[in-house]
Amino acid sequence: MRITNTMMTNTTMRNVNKSKNNLYTTEQQMSSQKKISKPSDDPIIAIRALSLRTSLTEVEQYLKKNVPDAGAWLTLTETSLNNMDGIYKDIIKYCTQGSTDSYETTNRSAIIQSIQQLRDAMYAEGNADSSGRYIFTGYRTDRALTFQNDAEVAGLSYRIKQSFKGSDFTTTKYMKNGVDINKIASIKASDTPETQEVYRIRLAYGGCAYDAADAASLPQITVDGQAYAGTRLRQLFGLNSTRFSLRYADGVFRFDVRGYGHRVGMSQYGANVMAIRGSGYADILAHYYPGTALIRAEG
Repeated sequence: MRITNTMMTNTTMRNVNKSKNNLYTTEQQMSSQKKISKPSDDPIIAIRALSLRTSLTEVEQYLKKNVPDAGAWLTLTETSLNNMDGIYKDIIKYCTQGSTDSYETTNRSAIIQSIQQLRDAMYAEGNADSSGRYIFTGYRTDRALTFQNDAEVAGLSYRIKQSFKGSDFTTTKYMKNGVDINKIASIKASDTPETQEVYRIRLAYGGCAYDAADAASLPQITVDGQAYAGTRLRQLFGLNSTRFSLRYADGVFRFDVRGYGHRVGMSQYGANVMAIRGSGYADILAHYYPGTALIRAEG
C-alpha cells in the first residue's frame, strides 16, 4: 500500500484536532469543576449524578429537618410525661392529706381546689403539641386529647366495649431523664437515666370513627353559589390538614392550618418504622386499629 503525503498530512491533522478537543474538554472541566456540562456529554454519568443528587437531598432533609423534628418531639414528650409524673405525685399527696382525720371541712375544701387545679394542669400537659401536632393522640395529631369546650362534647358518646382479664394488664419499661452524650462528663448523679416500670392496658373506644365530631374540622365554603368541602379545599390549595380556618383581610386570604394528615387513620411513617423493626401487617393494623379483627374475604 502506498502512503502519500496527503494521507500523512490528514492523519496528523486529525490527531492535532483530537488533542485540541481533549484539551478544550479538560479546560472546561477545570474551570467549571464539572465532569459534564450537559447530559449528552455522558448520559450514564448524568443519570448517576441525578440519582446521587436526589439521595443527597434526602439525606440533607433527614439530617436538617427530620432528625431535629423527631428530637424536639421526643424532648417535648419526655418533658410532658415528667410533668405529669410530678402532678400525679402531688395529687396523691393531697389525697393522703385529705384522708387525715385531723383535717376539717375548710381544709378539705382547699385540698379539693388544689386537686382541681392539678387536674386542669394534667389536661394541659395532655394537650401538649409540637408544631401544631398533638403528641398524645396517636395518629389523630390534629385533635386535642381533651375536649376544649362543652360544644364538642354535645351529642357524643364514647364507650369502652371491651371485657378485660388480669392478663390484659401488662408492664412496660421506659427511660426517664435523657442524657446528652456531648455533656456526659458533667451529668449529675440525680440526672442519670432511670428505668421505670409502668402498667399498661390497651383500650378500644366505640364511636371514634369519622363522624359528626370530625365534620366541625371539615368546613364548607360557598363561592359563587358552589359549596366546597374541606377535603376539596385541602387538595386545591395543598394544605397539610383539613383542620383549618380561612380569613380574609386587606385583600389577602389566610389559611390557619393545624395538624397533618388525610384522616385515613394510620401513620404511613409510623407503619414503615414498625415494618422495618420486623412487625407484620397484622401487628401494624392491630396497633393503629385496636379492637378490630382481620377476616378473609370469600369469593
